[in-house]
Amino acid sequence: MPRRRPYFRGPSMLDRTRSLALAVFLALGVQPLASAQPVATYAIRVLGERSRDVEAIVTITGVRAPTMEVALDAGRGRLGTRSLFAPTRLRATDTAGTELPLEEIRAGRWRVTPGSHTTVVLSVQLERDPGIDHVLIDPASTWPRWVDAPKLEPRIDVVAPDGWTVATGLTQVAPMRFSAPSVEALIDRPLLIGARLVQSRFETDGVAFELVASSAPPMEIEPLAERLRAIATRQLELFHVHPFERYVFLVQFDGRAAPFSRAHGNSSVYRLSPARVGGAAADTTLPLLFSTSLIRAWNSKYVRAAAPARRAGRSEADWFLTGVSDYRAYRTVVRTATGDAAPPSLVDAMLARLARLERHAAYGRVSIAEMSRGGGDVRSASRTAFVGAAGFVLGFVLDVEIRRLTDGARTLDDVLRSMAFLYGGVRRGFDGNDAIRRVVASVVETDALDEFFARHIEGNEPIAIERMAGWLGCRFVRTEEARPCGFRLLNALRLAGVNVTTGEIASGEPALFAGTTLRAGDRVVSVCGLALRDLGADHRQVWALTKRLAERSAADPSAGVPISASRPGRAEPIDAVIRPAMPSERSYRCEPVDNAHVPAWAADLLSNR
Repeated sequence: MPRRRPYFRGPSMLDRTRSLALAVFLALGVQPLASAQPVATYAIRVLGERSRDVEAIVTITGVRAPTMEVALDAGRGRLGTRSLFAPTRLRATDTAGTELPLEEIRAGRWRVTPGSHTTVVLSVQLERDPGIDHVLIDPASTWPRWVDAPKLEPRIDVVAPDGWTVATGLTQVAPMRFSAPSVEALIDRPLLIGARLVQSRFETDGVAFELVASSAPPMEIEPLAERLRAIATRQLELFHVHPFERYVFLVQFDGRAAPFSRAHGNSSVYRLSPARVGGAAADTTLPLLFSTSLIRAWNSKYVRAAAPARRAGRSEADWFLTGVSDYRAYRTVVRTATGDAAPPSLVDAMLARLARLERHAAYGRVSIAEMSRGGGDVRSASRTAFVGAAGFVLGFVLDVEIRRLTDGARTLDDVLRSMAFLYGGVRRGFDGNDAIRRVVASVVETDALDEFFARHIEGNEPIAIERMAGWLGCRFVRTEEARPCGFRLLNALRLAGVNVTTGEIASGEPALFAGTTLRAGDRVVSVCGLALRDLGADHRQVWALTKRLAERSAADPSAGVPISASRPGRAEPIDAVIRPAMPSERSYRCEPVDNAHVPAWAADLLSNR
């Protein structure tokens, strides 16, 4: 069939009139009026290598509106639950620096009245830690933005100390200058600015990948880049196309802030503690984050829930878009792992998430579909953890059931490809769990799993995995054991009246110190050999404490926690042993069964094929 030529309509009478007017203006030597389309220039200024000040500026020219509504979500950005900076205040001025009327409408929203000014300068003063030689910029919580602005194609300028460079998913048009097709694209493109950024680039199927990390800890980035190339190649097998022409992975090492990972448009950001990355750990943690973010980028590009199926940014199928994606990403990491860098097996990873899911108060009470769409009356972070763990377990269970029903001819990958073919790209998106159920039924060519969807996804019946153990040639053993945790120990000290910053014990005789000579007014100096002041200020020290607690518990389960304290007027330290209650946690382990018959499809799953 011949290709249909694109429909083209000739110039309208209005178009001809505009062209004629432009020709007349040029013939008479008169410059036509400038376009009324506003232009936005965004700027980040790092005022000094050791300075605490970072300035975020937005200059908008061509403003014609009598008022402008401006938004700045400084408390909750897209790089984590908290902003990376502490903004002092928002300012609105003209080009001469004269203050413009600025009225706060509600939290995070202001109204600017430009008056006769056609150029408005919005600026925010930020504070950063001068002890680190890089800055991670989250555009969503850094730059103020004009809420009802017409379509803008922003330009971004970066001013930084000599020797600092910029890594970002934005398009570079000149040194330290970048562009974005829209404000929405800009908001979804973080920037890593620093003095000693470590970079590596590679290509897979014509797509450029960039891995950029802050300077600490020292690490060999090329072997890691080779591992990421293998992951990108494996991921390509899923949809047979990469979601972007260029992808950037930014890694910030910071032990003083909580770790996180976040997938953006054509870039991902990871914040990790240096204590958790090193040697074999560097070959496990980063590849898993990389693989997870990459497949979520595919989802955002190809497999999406339709707008009617979403509510307040959530969908009843978020378990599929997040948790099942994490399951597929984990499979990729296991398949590409070599030697000591191998993570726990696929079965062990599923069992760990099942135990985490069973510890959640909403499990068995609220359906996975309801939690996915935002119900359950729980905090957002708790809901996210629930949905992610549930989706991972469901991904494993569906993969097993699909392989069993088709005798290994089909896998969960076939469901993901079908979803992309039917609902991806510019198509309308899928309409929730019914669409997933229909696709699964078409892949296995039976409706045998419809009841599974009704009971375990739409309903609140717990996921049963016991019968799968026999197919996999093992048995799942459930245990209850205490899990030492540095964070819980610090919380127990706080509840006992200990100021974890100064170490001072408040008045009273808390049960935690029963049987010791400690009393009010004493100062706790160290816990398990680690300085308390460091534990209260650095997450790396808390992870080290958790490791020490686990080692002591493994050597002697009845051993307490040694602490050292000082007392005014006494030169010698006071040594004591406390025994805080560590709640037990449910866990599972997989034990092989001798002479068990494992079907070929199950062997393929266990060998990650």
